[in-house]
Amino acid sequence: MQSYSVNFVNLVRYVFPSKLRKPRMIGWLTTLLKPLQDNQDEFVSWSGGVRYDMAITPQVIYLEKLLNDKFDEVLRRIYIDDAISFESNELRMKLEERRSSELRMKTELEPSKFILRMRSEFQSEYDFIVYKPSSVTNESLMSAYLDRHKAAGKRYKIKDING
Repeated sequence: MQSYSVNFVNLVRYVFPSKLRKPRMIGWLTTLLKPLQDNQDEFVSWSGGVRYDMAITPQVIYLEKLLNDKFDEVLRRIYIDDAISFESNELRMKLEERRSSELRMKTELEPSKFILRMRSEFQSEYDFIVYKPSSVTNESLMSAYLDRHKAAGKRYKIKDING
């Protein structure tokens, strides 16, 4: 991590020639450099915020971290879930059947019901759902953060945890 911190008062004391280092001259130079020091301090705080924004990626764990840091810092109750999730079964050809030496659960030995789903059942209006506590009321700001950091083309819905 880079550090941009520069103390201009100390810089004046160390760089200025010792013959000219009078209290009045140091005070005058310090006064001249005060706006520059203020700008530099503002830049340091701004660059910390930019580093935080750059660390947030569209991965779910980082989006959850961002939303919890901004809206629910203490209890961290905001989470993200997939919009549609079905339990899936593996399909295998007879040649790919498991070897008899593998251990199986009793339920795996019994034939299971296979449900074939249409492609339209997997298509949803949303790609993921953000669950938030009802105490978080600023959905427009939450949407702005999500729009900025989510992957392009991903759709979402914000819901209360209770309902």
